[in-house]
This record gives sequence, C-alpha cells and structure tokens, in this order.
Amino acid sequence: MNSIVYISCQLITILLVIGLAGAIIFAVRRTLQKIKFRDTKDYIQYLQLALIFWLFILATLAVEDFFTPFDQNLYNLIFAFSIPAILVIFLSFNRTFGRLLRLLPATWLIRIQAFRILLELMFWLGYKGDFVPIQMTFEFLNQDIIVGLTALFAASLFFGKGRFRRLEAIIWNFFGILLLINLLIVSFYSYPSPFQVFNYLPNSSFLADIPFIWIVGFLIPFGLAMHLFSLRQVFLMSPQKKRILIGIIK
Repeated sequence: MNSIVYISCQLITILLVIGLAGAIIFAVRRTLQKIKFRDTKDYIQYLQLALIFWLFILATLAVEDFFTPFDQNLYNLIFAFSIPAILVIFLSFNRTFGRLLRLLPATWLIRIQAFRILLELMFWLGYKGDFVPIQMTFEFLNQDIIVGLTALFAASLFFGKGRFRRLEAIIWNFFGILLLINLLIVSFYSYPSPFQVFNYLPNSSFLADIPFIWIVGFLIPFGLAMHLFSLRQVFLMSPQKKRILIGIIK
C-alpha cells in the first residue's frame, strides 16, 4: 500500500464530508429564512450538532474496530448505512419536509451530485495505491462517476431558463439511485465475509476505517437523499407552478 496515496484519499474523503455537511447547513438555513422561521438560528445549531454527533459516532466506532471485518461485522457496516438511509426515506415522505422542498432550487439538488466525481476519483486513486479493489472503480464495475459528470449540465438541461423536464429528471434520478445501489452491492460482495464474491486482495475492508466509514455512513446516504428529494420535488409540483417558482428563485 502506498502511504502517500492512502493519506491523500483520507484527506479527499474528509474534505468531501466537510463540504457536503456545509452544503446541508447552507441549504437548510436559506430555506428557513425564506419562510421567515423564527428559530432559524437554534434549528441550525441543532442540525450542526446532529451532523457532528453522527460523524463522531461513526469515527468512534471505527476506532473501536466495530466495523473491522469479521463474519458478524458485515452487519455492523450495514448499520452505518441503514440509520441515515432510514432518516432520508422518512424525510422523503414527510409532508412538512415536502413543503420545505418546494422552496429549494431544483437545480441545487442535482448539481450537488457532482461530488461523486471526487468520490470516484478517490476510489480510483485508492486502487492505484493498492487498497481499493478494482471492481469499486470506473475501470470495472462502478460507473457512478457518470452521475457526477452529468450532474454538471443536467440541472440546467432539466430546470434552466424556465424549463421543467419532469420525465428526464425522473429518469436521471432513478439512474443515479441504481448506480448507488450497484456501488453498495459491489462493496458488499468485496467485503471479507461469508458473502464475499470477489475473493482477492485488496478488498473493501478499508471502508471499516476512519474516515472511509463516512463514505458508507454519510456520503452514499447523501447521494441517495439528493435523488429522493429531487424526485419528491418533481412529483410535488406541476410544470406551470415549477416554472413560476424557478423564476421567483432566480
């Protein structure tokens, strides 16, 4: 394993987490300010504490070898993804949260998916550094980088200049979700366990370490959240109302 590459991948992961956590805070603050929510400052503080607490819990468990590859610990790794995923699904169907989504620019939920470019480049760099398996990179079974690259222009294509392309947005989001599921499946079958299919080194056991556990417990759930929230937003609004809203926001 190349130690310089490993440290570089750690830094990329940390910066991605910090950047996306900041993006969440920014989006929530902007939305609450639009509805003139009285306790915006307190709510933002609670949200910051919640994010820090979850990331700290994951880091602590990783340090304590809670996710370290053993037969039973595969389920511990699934736990790291399941908790935020359940929260994301709950919010996606929550009526109050749906009303708040109406105030968030539709383009934002798509453009932010560009973070997956850096994530996939990190995987590729880790493969070159001999600690990420090739099947988790775009050289083999993981093509998640396609979503990141298309996110750069898909937002404008679907919702730019008063456009509201519902069908295209729905297809793109479902495609992105399928690629996330594919990444999870490949990682699952590359992890040392009775279910391991890719029985060679390197494997996906690096995901059990800090800060890479945040990929499972934060970055992938974040990508899922942006897809589900974008779909909810598209289904909530008629084309006519959406064009009006886009015009107001811009």
